[in-house]
Amino acid sequence: MYYFRKTILSRWTLWSISFIMLCLVVSCSKDDEMSRAEILSSTRWKSTAVKDSVGVDVTPSFQNFMGLATYNRDGTYEFFTLDGAPRGDRGLWALTVDGNKRILNSTTLNYTRVVDIVELNTRIFTYRVNASGKTVTVEHVPIQ
Repeated sequence: MYYFRKTILSRWTLWSISFIMLCLVVSCSKDDEMSRAEILSSTRWKSTAVKDSVGVDVTPSFQNFMGLATYNRDGTYEFFTLDGAPRGDRGLWALTVDGNKRILNSTTLNYTRVVDIVELNTRIFTYRVNASGKTVTVEHVPIQ
């Protein structure tokens, strides 16, 4: 009887440890391995919506935020229309040390803008900005 319990307990322990290890491996995502700067520069981003502070879609009033954005690993960026034509807005980008703000310094349009990052992972990039007297969030998805 002792041998039977010991064998069952050993198998249970081995199975439990295997299950926990599998969960740890499966739960690790690409986002866990990449910094926010790496995520932002890993793809081209397409704006999908602009929403007000209560989540109402206000995209038609904020068309200037709609387009494509490329954030290069060398710290440069460029914005394009949704059709892929250059918008004439290029410059330098950076994230704050904590990764919670994106900073743009346009060398072609001569402005600097700092925005709060609301969400940034390999599936979505959303930031909050004050524009035209309103606080809005601009949502993006990655494209190839």
